[in-house]
Amino acid sequence: MALVGACFSLAFIAGPSIGACLSLHGRDNDQFNSRPAYLAIALTILEALILLIFLPETLKNNEKRKNRTSKQNYSLWTFINPFSITNNSKKSEDIPSNKFLLNSISLIYFLFLLFFSALEFTLGFLTHIRFYYDSRQQGKLYLISGICMLLIQGVFVRRSPSTSKAQSKCALFGLIAIVPAYLFMAIANSEFLLYTGLLFYSISSATVVPSLTALFSRYCEQTQRGAFLGIFRSVGALSRAFGPLLGSTLFWMFGPTLSYSFGAICLLIPMFMFIKLRNKQKWTNEEIQNIKNK
Repeated sequence: MALVGACFSLAFIAGPSIGACLSLHGRDNDQFNSRPAYLAIALTILEALILLIFLPETLKNNEKRKNRTSKQNYSLWTFINPFSITNNSKKSEDIPSNKFLLNSISLIYFLFLLFFSALEFTLGFLTHIRFYYDSRQQGKLYLISGICMLLIQGVFVRRSPSTSKAQSKCALFGLIAIVPAYLFMAIANSEFLLYTGLLFYSISSATVVPSLTALFSRYCEQTQRGAFLGIFRSVGALSRAFGPLLGSTLFWMFGPTLSYSFGAICLLIPMFMFIKLRNKQKWTNEEIQNIKNK
């Protein structure tokens, strides 16, 4: 998961830099430049083609036929319900033994990404209003953030032990870091405070999602891991769909100070939920060995 996160960080370094360069040339008018959008569409299509052509199918044909009706065991709401990611199976044998833990991690993941993406989406608005950043300066901001994320994931996350205890510590560290990140941004009247908040933001971005995903994967039974991980990622996509809508509404209704302060307070919810879950589970380095592998 750390390697996947590192790839995301590399993209976070290259993407904003390319977008900033393109935005400086060939504007359609004084306010809008469509070149970055065209490039994003082209890269998305290219990515889809690469996946279709070069990504191998890991499920054999005989297994496909055997499990063809497995989708009928789940309702549509299963794939987007962050409160009960495992409860919608119609067969009792499909219900995992770690149901409570999987549901809890899923809900924490959803709430974190909902508030995180809400505030992340409005960061460009904040820097433009308070510091009059243009696209080039905003690209520099995201470039620095991507470099910080890459260093954190490459130096710390990748080297952390692959145990439940270590992954839970890493996730908790990131859940704590995001709160001061947005508090600093809420009160930022200087670039020093802005970049201090950006450092905490980068720590959280580099740790929470890979660690929670790794924890969730560990507690899925082997025969259900693919299905539940797919649902888990769908929950994340749902939060990233509604988060920017929520963040933009709050930002333009109440301004950056109140909206970012409110977001920081809301981010205390998944943090305390995870602390409670972590204390209840009492994760140890050996616990993962006791998980069923059916």
